Amino acid sequence: MLSLAIVSVVLAVIVNLPIWYDSHVILPDGTSIDVEVADSAEERRVGLSGHAWLDADRGMLFLFDEPGRYGFWMKDMDFPIDIIWLRGETIVNVTPDVPVPDGDDLPQYLPNTAVDGVLEVNAGFAQAHGLVAGDLLDIDLP
Repeated sequence: MLSLAIVSVVLAVIVNLPIWYDSHVILPDGTSIDVEVADSAEERRVGLSGHAWLDADRGMLFLFDEPGRYGFWMKDMDFPIDIIWLRGETIVNVTPDVPVPDGDDLPQYLPNTAVDGVLEVNAGFAQAHGLVAGDLLDIDLP
């Protein structure tokens, strides 16, 4: 009976863990982070909202087929993030320290130009790594 309870707990933990793919983003300072890729409409809609936290060396990479001014919001988010707007592998803008929403107030965050990718990381990450517009990232997808 105890072993069944242990198996149930282990399975519950495994099921609730985010899925990390063999995708990485290497920053100009040499730091490599593992990223979960959101490249379907449904994955982009959900984003990080299903995550209770984000490890310091993890992020979510949103990829779009065509460049555009895609809006992002913080619906059902439990932690603040930095939004790093990309055109190819080049950072075009950084929206730092995006807060957890207050109640039903869900502001939309937009890039200042058309983008085809967005990297979401923990708040403060961009500043800690000196990321600014014009920096080139190395995006390694499977």
